[in-house]
Amino acid sequence: MKRIAFVQLGSFSHMNDRLLAALHEVMPGYAIDIVDVEALLRPRERKLAFRIRSHAFAYGQFGRLLLTGRERMHGLGGCLIRTTFYFGRLRELLVERLSSIPYSFTLQTRSLFDASVPGVPHFVYTDHAELQCLRIPGFSPRSLFPPSWIALETSIYRNATIVFTMSEGTRRCLIDDYACPEGRVACVLAGANSGGDGRESPPGRYASKRILFVATRWEAKGGPELAVAFGRVLQEHPDARLVVVGCSPALDLPNCEVVGRVALESVGAHYDQAAVFCVPTRREAFGNAFIEALAHGLPVVATRVGALPEHVVDGENGYLVEVGDVDALSARLLSLLDDPAECRRLGIGAGRSASAYTWPGTARAMRRHIETVIGPLG
Repeated sequence: MKRIAFVQLGSFSHMNDRLLAALHEVMPGYAIDIVDVEALLRPRERKLAFRIRSHAFAYGQFGRLLLTGRERMHGLGGCLIRTTFYFGRLRELLVERLSSIPYSFTLQTRSLFDASVPGVPHFVYTDHAELQCLRIPGFSPRSLFPPSWIALETSIYRNATIVFTMSEGTRRCLIDDYACPEGRVACVLAGANSGGDGRESPPGRYASKRILFVATRWEAKGGPELAVAFGRVLQEHPDARLVVVGCSPALDLPNCEVVGRVALESVGAHYDQAAVFCVPTRREAFGNAFIEALAHGLPVVATRVGALPEHVVDGENGYLVEVGDVDALSARLLSLLDDPAECRRLGIGAGRSASAYTWPGTARAMRRHIETVIGPLG
């Protein structure tokens, strides 16, 4: 049986499992080997010399961002993995591992490493590019990752046969800012990790006045702005409720339920009980939680940043406001809580728009593009 290498780093916000299942469906004649980057790195990371050198490189290349708290050292999106030293050692391990089996092609998720092997078609699936940050309102160029990382990131895209993106904005950035050939970048979207069952929600749901926030980072996702806006909402709707899932901020407000982190399979119940989804994020790559909210028939109130204007259309499935505009945020939330019928109308529109975002659809789009390179997959 022909083989594919699926190279992953972490769960990719639970998206890797969903994509893998969809790829198995649309490419039944292929065995898919999962290559876990963390497992490859673990023996190296245990060595003291490796840890010392990688940290030295991190402070040398990312010192200002680390010292100012703009970025963290560790973690899947941290500075350590983005250093020339760490990136280079990981590339050596990946080439050694992937060259040991004659793969038909390789597919990596996340643009944090380079899993390309000479002579083997290689595809990258990403939700974001660093230079997109320059399009975030109020983002300072001084907060951008250093040129050393931009050069490494550019090499990831240049070494790929085709780069698959989740959004049109990322596709456009790779073409305009990274000089990737237009024919080698394709937007294939993504699916929801927690989707609705397709049934229309009962009208009473939209009169519940439950506002749902789902994110693991409170401040970066605009939580403080939402707290201020919710305080204003309570003045008009003292029975409104704010439910926070994914993080545990200390809130000194009535009618706030801080759930904290929950298992992925438990998130759907919170979507189903809400009337409105609101995450006024300050920055966003793709925004899978917003797709999940749409799939559960929730009108979305969010910010005009990242890929969100591609997901949310004013007056059709929700509303967008500018980053930091608490007045507009409050007004939009109040307008929906004031009018459950309008809230329901937007919720129905949300469910319709979510139909464009499915993992089988993304896998089929990938297959079509891959077949232009290697021929019919059978």
